[in-house]
Amino acid sequence: MNEQEFERLLRICRIKLQDAEREKIKKDIESVLDYFDTIQQIDTGNIAEQYHPIPIDQRLRQDSESAFEDVDLLLANSRTHRFYVVGPKI
Repeated sequence: MNEQEFERLLRICRIKLQDAEREKIKKDIESVLDYFDTIQQIDTGNIAEQYHPIPIDQRLRQDSESAFEDVDLLLANSRTHRFYVVGPKI
């Protein structure tokens, strides 16, 4: 990472650093970028894509429908307006 790229990064992030901090942060960023360069060099062409590195048994429950008998109890702790549940403003 050259000095112009580092200055641009600081400007984009709106960060002002002291000289000692600048050198440490720049060194850390260069270390991370070097690590990513190392990872890019690894040949993964013969490795199958995986969504999860460890095989997992999918133990899912069966979905079932059931009627809720006491609607008043269900709505007792909810704010409602004309039988609609009122949620928080976003």
